[in-house]
Amino acid sequence: MENTSITRYVPMIREASIENFKGIKHCEIKDIGKVNLFIGKNSCGKSTIMEAIYFTGKEFIDANLPQCMTRRASRGNYSARELWYGYDMTSEVRVRMRFVEDDLTGMRIQFLEQNRKIREFLFSGALGTGMEDLVREYNPASFSHASQHIPPSLRTNHNTEIRRYFDHSLLIDPTIKTDVKRIEGSYLNVLKLSEDDSSDLAKRTAQIYGTEPYWEFLPHPDFSPDTPSRFAILEGKRAHLA
Repeated sequence: MENTSITRYVPMIREASIENFKGIKHCEIKDIGKVNLFIGKNSCGKSTIMEAIYFTGKEFIDANLPQCMTRRASRGNYSARELWYGYDMTSEVRVRMRFVEDDLTGMRIQFLEQNRKIREFLFSGALGTGMEDLVREYNPASFSHASQHIPPSLRTNHNTEIRRYFDHSLLIDPTIKTDVKRIEGSYLNVLKLSEDDSSDLAKRTAQIYGTEPYWEFLPHPDFSPDTPSRFAILEGKRAHLA
């Protein structure tokens, strides 16, 4: 019997270009590898590069771009103008990613003065044949989702794998720590105020982590020692923080 080898396509971005996105006027990055190191002073655009790539990909899954406006600031009075370089909304925001085997995905955003809407286009396809859809409109004041004209689609040669790549992507930075603490605090406060015992929590965590329902509260290092703000799933000598 003849042996056949099937190599699974693994999405990996090889090039990226960014225009008029937040603090970046124009940026092109080529020869992107599995591990990439960005070095520079504070506020020079390192995180903005990651935001542009990450949120462009996430827009193919759902309306995630508004999170880009609030992820580094706990405030409610923000404007979509902050998404544009130099707050100049007369230009277009453009982000493009080129994958291995020349799959192409990207996003462009424009502000429509006549109806005071932000219009977003997503495009994908093989290099040189990228197709574009009008996907969403946003309100400029709070950057809230206004409408969706065409469901986001990927028309690359490997659309299933690339969509899974975007869906499973995670931008890890200090803002996640803040979000986790907020969720933990809310959840554990509900637990403390509840008249029920902790058996339900144990069952839920056992299902999630695949462990025996053996757990305990642990003090969070960012709070006082007498404030149990985290719980840990115990598995032998290992403690999995949740």
